[in-house]
Amino acid sequence: MNKKYILFDNDGVLVETEPFYFEASKRALKEFFNVNIHFDEYMKIMTDGKGVWVAAPNATQKEIIVARKQRDIYYQEYLRKENITIDKVHDILN
Repeated sequence: MNKKYILFDNDGVLVETEPFYFEASKRALKEFFNVNIHFDEYMKIMTDGKGVWVAAPNATQKEIIVARKQRDIYYQEYLRKENITIDKVHDILN
């Protein structure tokens, strides 16, 4: 599926990406640090302005860099394969 959109705002107005960012972060935390994180905990961390990596307090900066790169790969995979558009977004744009 080809996606041809101009994104003016991606915080839930035109597209919904937060659940996939969470899933990508969750996968990386589990894979690299054996940490399980739930969505409520993730949202608390994010609304506190912290990075998700605080859920792995013993992680080194070097380990976080590697995990972050893998998280970004997972996230990009989700964005390519999942439907991120919000229902009726075309109506909104028109």
